[in-house]
Amino acid sequence: MSTEITTPNANSVAALSSLRQGLAQVRASIPASVGGQALLRLLKDGQWVMGSEDSPVVAGTEAMINPMSFQSGYSCWTNRQPGQGKNELMGEEMWGVGAVKPPVSALPVHHDPRTQELCSWKDAMAVDVKLLEGPFEGTQAHYKVTSVGGNRVLAALLDAIMARLNAGSEHVCPIVQISADSYNHNSYGRTYVPKFDIVGWASMDGTEEDAPAAPAAKVAAPAPAPAPEPEVAAEPAGRRRRV
Repeated sequence: MSTEITTPNANSVAALSSLRQGLAQVRASIPASVGGQALLRLLKDGQWVMGSEDSPVVAGTEAMINPMSFQSGYSCWTNRQPGQGKNELMGEEMWGVGAVKPPVSALPVHHDPRTQELCSWKDAMAVDVKLLEGPFEGTQAHYKVTSVGGNRVLAALLDAIMARLNAGSEHVCPIVQISADSYNHNSYGRTYVPKFDIVGWASMDGTEEDAPAAPAAKVAAPAPAPAPEPEVAAEPAGRRRRV
């Protein structure tokens, strides 16, 4: 089943009801490879990048979250100390919307082939986003996290989406501004964490929710003037569609 935001008929009552049930299962489970998709990552210096070339993504770039693409699972990495070499991914298990995440005790055991130490499984989440502006406008990317901060950010998005579904809204795709926050870690110093600020909502076909009308500005009455030339009619305000 395709999970593109532009999936036809995705606004049906049945589809939204199924989405709500599936997201509830993903949210309740919180404490792989991604074929053909670019990976969106936050580097240790707080810079967002995308793709194999680590092309920079400007902070504040807007992106649309695809709620049908949420995944929850586990990642298993080595925990090597300085001088022991680069850490390796030993295993990854992810489940999508509608699947039940099993307990970590049901997962296979992995040991570091270099140090023979036991590798622990950590909670992981992932989601697809579509960038809406900048050099990557219209590009869909995959964002996956295993850090506590990253899991919290995606969990907060799930909570916001669930609130919209419970309210009966068909606009359940968050439009976010991608940025980063930071704090001082006792051992690692300045540590950056992802930040997704919700700035709007769209339906599953990419149509944005109407923005509230701005109050009319009060201006002084103009002085008499010659009849103006005909104006070009302004495009009516209302919904926009992001594709």
